[in-house]
Parts: sequence; structure tokens; C-alpha cells
Amino acid sequence: MNRLVTTYGLSALMAALTVLAACGTNGDDSTTPGTDNGVVASGEVTHIQNEIAVDGGITLDIDLVDDGSHRLIFPGLFTSPPPTDEDLRLYDVVRRVEIGDLVRAEGVRRDHGIILEKLWILDGQP
Repeated sequence: MNRLVTTYGLSALMAALTVLAACGTNGDDSTTPGTDNGVVASGEVTHIQNEIAVDGGITLDIDLVDDGSHRLIFPGLFTSPPPTDEDLRLYDVVRRVEIGDLVRAEGVRRDHGIILEKLWILDGQP
């Protein structure tokens, strides 16, 4: 009897933890702007490295409005699972960026830069 109660108790606990973990996310995003790793940055594009043609991504270096710089990273299109419609829309914006453009970016901070989630090309002040 104890083994039966323990099994059901553990199953119920695991189910509850799974539901709580799912409620703590925002769709497929585990980190969104406003969390510890979320970043919003605005600045002028100073360098573009486009390696999409060789299955790579696009890297944008920006000088921040308030001081410093950031590296913005669009990881690429050749992914598994395939890119989502949102990824393709982001790629359409990233590929239009030119050196000297003012941009506003949202993404997740990683050791090597900010992984882009959203990007806007701005007119005038960021």
C-alpha cells in the first residue's frame, strides 16, 4: 500500500512541477526582455559580417547611444528545426541593415554577444 501511495504521490508532484515550469515561460521563449538576460540596445551600426551564404549568421556591431558597444547576432537560417516565420521576418530586417543605420535591438545576452529576437531600423534618434 505504501509503495502505491508513494508512486501516485510522486506522479502527482511531477505533474504539478511540469505545469508550473510551463507557466513560467512565455511561449517558446525562455528569456524575454525584462528578465535577467534580456537586453534592449540602441545605436549606430559600425560593422556587418554576413555569412548567410556559407550557412552562417549575420553579426552587427553597434556603438551605443549612451556609450560602449554591443555585438548583435542573428544565428542563421540553416537550423534544426527550420526557421519560424518570426525568424524569417527578423532576417528580412537584419539583411536590410547598412553601416551607419541607427537600430534598436531586443535579445538575449550571451558571452559572445546579444542573440537577436527583434530589430528595428530607426529614422533619426534611437
